[in-house]
Amino acid sequence: MIRFPCLAVAVAALFLTSGGNAAEPTDAERLAASAAKWKEAKEAAGGNYHYKAIRSSFTGFRSETVVVVKAGVVTERRHVATDGGKPGEPGPLKEVWVETGKDIGTHKDGVAARTLEELYAEAKKVLDAPLPANHVRSLGFDKQGILAYCYTRDTRIADDAPLGGVAPIYLEMGKK
Repeated sequence: MIRFPCLAVAVAALFLTSGGNAAEPTDAERLAASAAKWKEAKEAAGGNYHYKAIRSSFTGFRSETVVVVKAGVVTERRHVATDGGKPGEPGPLKEVWVETGKDIGTHKDGVAARTLEELYAEAKKVLDAPLPANHVRSLGFDKQGILAYCYTRDTRIADDAPLGGVAPIYLEMGKK
């Protein structure tokens, strides 16, 4: 008779420390929750936002692309790239361009001119696809819970491995 209460306490302790029946949300569920937060933030900002994507290489190459969205439509894409310089110093400018209107998307360099809805759709594809051998999948959100990245990366490549999906972005709400 004494054993039963002890067993019940042990089972209850195990149940409570394991989080009960609540399972951790899947990446797909986390992405869906983030998309709902995004919808609210976008509506509050009138569909006006911009995001920056920074790419860099171990050789010193660095690029920064800014995609500007007004009223839910991409209206501008700006790009600056530098070649490798001395450690800790920016290298010389390699290219600078700005696209607006019908010219958006005409340059091959820089991240594609896409809205966050398009980035969420791309992230969903990444999560739905089977993970290739020797790859890892990464999903992250900013402080507000809005998508910051969702990609796969080949772990066999040490430096500058290409990312498949949504590479890291830095979002700012409102007009710029």
